[in-house]
Amino acid sequence: MSTDEAPTKGRVAKRQAILEATRAVLAHTGYAGTSIDSIAHQAQVSTRTIYNHFGSKDDLVNQVLVESTTTVADALTELIDQHLDRIRGTADLEDALVDLGCDWVRLQDRYADHFSLVRRLDAAGEQLPADVYAAWHATGPERAQATLARHLRLLRSEGLLSFADPERAASHYIYLALGEALAEARRGGVEAEPTAIAALVRAGVHAFLHGHLPRPSAP
Repeated sequence: MSTDEAPTKGRVAKRQAILEATRAVLAHTGYAGTSIDSIAHQAQVSTRTIYNHFGSKDDLVNQVLVESTTTVADALTELIDQHLDRIRGTADLEDALVDLGCDWVRLQDRYADHFSLVRRLDAAGEQLPADVYAAWHATGPERAQATLARHLRLLRSEGLLSFADPERAASHYIYLALGEALAEARRGGVEAEPTAIAALVRAGVHAFLHGHLPRPSAP
């Protein structure tokens, strides 16, 4: 290892320790209760070290949220593509939407630390600076909904679904297919009752399709 590489590796390690400490403190105390001092204590670094890496608390929180949310959004985008790209006709539609919903819910366990943080911050979203809140939502929830809307638009063009606004249809799917299932998963864990989770997702998909399947033309 060259003499130039050692300081660089040390700096990267400290930066990662600061990010992990920030994530832990945010999940425990929320945005308002998080301070540079508490992050420094958790990361076992000085406050000066934190300011050398990040300009402010808001810059640091924004970086943590964007990095964490991007990872989950990447996984969600992959799931949406995987399940909805396989639809070839009406016979595939319901099962693909149900399978997507079940896998979407399972991400709660796969990224438990992220969703614990999100629930804590979402409950007090008004405390986050507007630009931090906007960056978080644009990177995660809005990106996932936009990906879903793009697929639903394609399904509409193939005559498999009917709606005026793809973004609104994506929102309907998220609330109907995922709402109860996500709430149940948060209460008892996704793996506790997978059959019950699947039943909730399927019931929500039925409601979604009831509103968005094409209607026969009047004679």
